[in-house]
Order: sequence, then structure tokens, then C-alpha cells
Amino acid sequence: MDANAGSQQPGKSSFFRSTDFILAVSIFGIAFLLRLIYVLEISVSPFFENLVIDCARYSDWGSQIAAGDWVGERIFYQSPLYAYFLGVIYRFLTTSLFAVRLIQAAIGSASCVLVFLITRRLFDRRAALLAGVSGAAFAPFIYYDAMIMKTVLSIFLGALGLYLLLRARDSRRPGLWFACGLAWAAAGLVRENYLLIAAAFAAWHLIRHLRDRHTVKLKGLWFYLAGLVVVILPVAIRNAAAGGEFALVTSQAGQNFFIGNHGGNRTGAYEPPEFVTANPYYEEKSFREFAEKSTGREMSAGEVSAFYRNRALGWMWDNPGAAAALQGKKFLLFFNDYEVADNQSIYFMERYSQLLRMNFVRFGFIAPFGLLGLALLWRRRKQFAPLYIFGIVYAASVIAFFVFGRYRLPVMLVLLPADAYATFWIIDKVRQHDWKALLKPAVALVGLFIFVCLPVYRYHDEVMAMRFINLGQVHVRLGLKLQDESRPERALARFGEALDAYAQARKLLPLAAEPHFYAGRVLMLTGNLREAERQYRRAVLKGPRFVAARVELARLLFDQRVGAIFEAHEELAAVLQIEPDNAEAKELHGRVMAALRDQEAYEAILADSPNGNTWAFTYLGVALLLNGDEEKAFGAIEKALKLNQDYIPANNAMALLFVLINKHDAAAYYAKRVLKLGSTVWHTIRRELESRGYDLYRDDSGRR
Repeated sequence: MDANAGSQQPGKSSFFRSTDFILAVSIFGIAFLLRLIYVLEISVSPFFENLVIDCARYSDWGSQIAAGDWVGERIFYQSPLYAYFLGVIYRFLTTSLFAVRLIQAAIGSASCVLVFLITRRLFDRRAALLAGVSGAAFAPFIYYDAMIMKTVLSIFLGALGLYLLLRARDSRRPGLWFACGLAWAAAGLVRENYLLIAAAFAAWHLIRHLRDRHTVKLKGLWFYLAGLVVVILPVAIRNAAAGGEFALVTSQAGQNFFIGNHGGNRTGAYEPPEFVTANPYYEEKSFREFAEKSTGREMSAGEVSAFYRNRALGWMWDNPGAAAALQGKKFLLFFNDYEVADNQSIYFMERYSQLLRMNFVRFGFIAPFGLLGLALLWRRRKQFAPLYIFGIVYAASVIAFFVFGRYRLPVMLVLLPADAYATFWIIDKVRQHDWKALLKPAVALVGLFIFVCLPVYRYHDEVMAMRFINLGQVHVRLGLKLQDESRPERALARFGEALDAYAQARKLLPLAAEPHFYAGRVLMLTGNLREAERQYRRAVLKGPRFVAARVELARLLFDQRVGAIFEAHEELAAVLQIEPDNAEAKELHGRVMAALRDQEAYEAILADSPNGNTWAFTYLGVALLLNGDEEKAFGAIEKALKLNQDYIPANNAMALLFVLINKHDAAAYYAKRVLKLGSTVWHTIRRELESRGYDLYRDDSGRR
């Protein structure tokens, strides 16, 4: 195959009358049709109008911009361009997410045309056609083009920058270099690592002309740099004005580097530490609070970023073996067929799209041929330097941090042209019967297919379970909206769908606490308090350090089951051991303790109960016990047991009393009664008795 076939390009005037123009229009049409089909298919999904995670954050940010907040008040934490893109659409065109997705479908289709044009400048027309059609049909492109997410702009601006660079390289027109700089700078406002590629291309342009002593051609470099500055400088100035310090685009580089390089990262993907709330609305705050708590002072955005960068580098320095192994995982994951999900999963959305289910044009189909094509072109790497610079710098910049399917997607701008080249190189060799030339590439191709299809990501069930949890959350949101609209039957149906989604999550992850926790919340909404308590208890059992589950269980026990106030106290005490500064737990714990000690309230209830009140006698006893009057406490609890000897809280309360006065045999007697009645012994009692050698599950005859 002639790798130089695309070097002679028709002029601007002739292009629109050429075969290339007809092919470009055809590619756009195919791409847009496939994207339109996908958008129509997923329009039935609850996620279509109900956005989650980053999608919701960017949409909300766009709405703020559309409402007039064009400048903002602090340094950008997330890349800003996509939010402004949405803001312009929401302000001047439409707020319909269907319309936004159609606009993005057009942009994504234009990206496929740019892939065609990039390949046409490098190779012949048939390779360009294959690359363009492959881009049009590439399932991840279709999937991400319809997501309310910045990926669609990331691909388009990356393709535009690469295309303009190839044109500028073959031209003496400084305007092309200026436009190229604008494109890379705009791409850097979507994904900051594009700025590394822009810098690498500037260095490449400088070095190659200095080496060849073509200093007159360096004029284009100044226009290129001017294009970069025109776009980036206003953002840097805006950040300095808003945040009081320098930040080129965003302030999250250190945090992102730490996410991908700390001892708790098992996968090489997004796996933040425990102290971070993995939600774009709270992530920045979580990082800041931990950094300021660690340093004991307030910190600027740049200082927070530097704190986490240094923390990650320190871990890597202290743990070189683990750090190297983690980089290896990220390298394998970057080149793996599996599409690592964050906001949504392509595998989950297959539930709503036959197009995705049937589409085999995935990374594992394109990448082996693309990598082979790059290997075949290596001898002419000087000629194809832009492909290698883009691919190597981009891949390294992602692997250094952490890997998502959408993060690695721009590398397809290199792999698609190389894939087309390799495909037709093989076809040409087969036609020529040059079997000797095919031998090594064939072996390499088999090896590459094995390499990209290795099962390196073992957390698919976790990913899918979280998608079902997200689905459940969307149904809950819709159910609450229906409740507000006084449509209770439809609201209950939505809550039922949420419970079904959480049940699916439990099937995928039977040991996970989260599905039980979210199910408990829904059951509270539907009034099924007994089952809600059961789900919360399972969440606590499976996740002893799951603070939110313990707090919600305590709230349920305190607010809904007066006879379980001491259990609420115990759950909150456990929370405050894990997180002493948890404001929600501290506030509720104060209310619980006040209720436990409120003798007068229980005495008032008993004064109005001529026949007595079992739970009031029980908690009067507990209040007296906590207030130090053990004798009166015994009398109150004894009265409760006379009214109902099987009342579980009264048996627990009597066991607690005997524990506190060091009569452990008597305490064990009442604790065993609680177990015989089919309930749970209060943690305080159980821990004390077990520490003294009592086996509560063994009866008096010694049998368990």
C-alpha cells in the first residue's frame, strides 16, 4: 500500500467537486444516521432526562451559565469548555436534552469526517474511507456522542487539531498554524492533557526545522503559539482574578494524580480514597477538607492540588514496587478491550439499544490492527511523526493518572488511520501472494488480539451493580416527583422499580452493603419500616464502617421505634468512633441521649397510664440507670417485665443493668432470653459478656 498516496491533496476549490467530498458527506450521513438511531433507542431509558454524576454536574453548570453566571467565583475545578457549550445551547437554542444530543450527534459525525480527512492526508482514498466508516460505526464513539458529557468535544477538537497540524506541516500558510494553535488550546479546555500534546508538537516543529536548518519555516511556530495563547491566556487571567493564584485551566491535577497513584487503588481506574465522596458535587470539598485537616490550616486551590501531588509522589517513592505494578495495570487497562465506566456503562446501556448490542466495532476490534499499522510504519516514523507524538504523549498522560474508557478514546484518532493502513497492507500482500512478508505481521496480529483481550479488569460486576444503584436512584427521584404531584399510585410503582434495581445490584454483589442501604431508604418512603430496618441492619452487617447506613438505622430506631432508643444510641456511638466529627451523627446522638436520660418524660407518660406502659417503664429504667440511680432503675425495669416478660427491650435493659453493676451471670441470663425471643442483644452487653468468656449461644446444658 502506498503510504504517501494522500500527500497530494486537491486544492480548496476542487475539493468540493471531488470524490473525497462525496465520500466525506457519505461518512457524515452514515455516522449521523447511526447516532440518531441510538438516541431514539435510549430515549426510553430513565437516564435520558434524569442525568447522574458528571453528566448532571455539567448540565447544572451549563444552566448556571445560561442564567447569567458567565464568569464564576473561583478557579475552575473541572474543565470548563463543555459547560459553556451547554450554557450557550441552553441560553440561545434549547434546554431539550434530546436536541442537545442531536447537536452532539452532528459534532460526532463531523469528527468521523475529520478522521477520514486525516487518513486521506496520510494514505490513499480507500484507507481514508475505511477509517471514516470505522469511526462512524465505532460503538464507543456512538455511545459517548449521545452522553451529556465533554467526550464529544474532546474527540472533535482533538481530530480538528491533528488535521490542521497535518495541513500546516505541508503548507507555508501561517494562518493554518494559528488555527492549529486555537484548536489545541480549545481541546485543552476540554481535556487538559491535550496541552501536553500541543507542547510536544511545538517542540517537534522547532527541533525538526532547527535540525534541517530551515529557520525561515519557524515563522509558523510563532503563529501556532499565538493561537494557544489567545485561548488559554484569558482563562488563566480569569482563574487568577477568581482564585487569587495562577492556574492554567483547572486546579484538580494533584487530586487526579493522587486518585490514580495511592495505595488503595486496586484497578488503575478511578478509585478515590475513603475520605473522598465520589461525586462531582462533593469531591472537591472532600479533598479540601482532608488536606486542611492534615495541615491544620486553610489552603488555596493550588496548595490543595500540590498537597495531593506530593502525597502521591511520596507514596510512589516509598513503595516503588507497588507503584510500578500499578502503572503496569494502567498500561494494560489502557490498551484493553474493556470499556471502563464512570458516569454510565456502555454495557449497561446495551439494555436499551439493539444497535449497541449488535455492534462489534469496539476497541478490541480496531486496536490490534491499529497497533500493527504503527509498527509497520515505524521505519518511516519521521514522515508519520504526528501520529506517534499524539499517540505516545496522549497514552502516557492518561496512564500517569488513571484510566477510563472515555479518557483513552482520543487515541482512536491515531489507531483508526493506522488500522486502515494495516488492513489494506495485508490485503495487498495477500493479492501479491507475498506470504513471507505476511508471516511476522500475522504472528504479531494474533499476539496483539490476545494482548488487548486479556481479562485484566475484574470488577465488571461492581460496575454493573453501581449502574443498577444509579438506576434505582433515578426511579426514586421520579417517584418523589410523582408524590409531590399527588400521584401516589404511580409514585409507588416507581419506588417498586427502584427496589427491583437494588435487588439486581444485590444479585451481582451479594456481599455489598450499598444495595441494602438504598433499599432501606426506599422502604422508609413507602412506610414499610420493619423491612427498612432489616435492610439497614444488613447494610451495617456487610459494611461495619458504612457510616451513612448506621446513621439511617439509628434515625429509624429513634424516630419510628421508641422501644429501640438504646440501639439507636449504640449505632451512633459506633459512627462517632469511626468519624468523631460527623455532624449529622453528633446532632442525632445528642437527641438520643437527651431522650434516654429524660426521666420526667417517661414519668409523665406513666402518670397517664393507669395500667402501666411497658416501654415507658423500660426506658424510665434506662434513664435512671444512665443518671446513676441503679436501685430505682431495677424497680422500673422489673415492672416492665411483670407487664410483659417477653418484651425484648426490657430484657436487654435488665441485662445492661446487671452488666453495669458487674453481675455478669444475671446479665447473661437476660441476654440469652433476648436471643431465645429471636432478637439481638445490645452491642454493649454482648461485648462485655463475650470479653469475660460468656458464650451467649450455648445453653445451660452446654449445647449451642
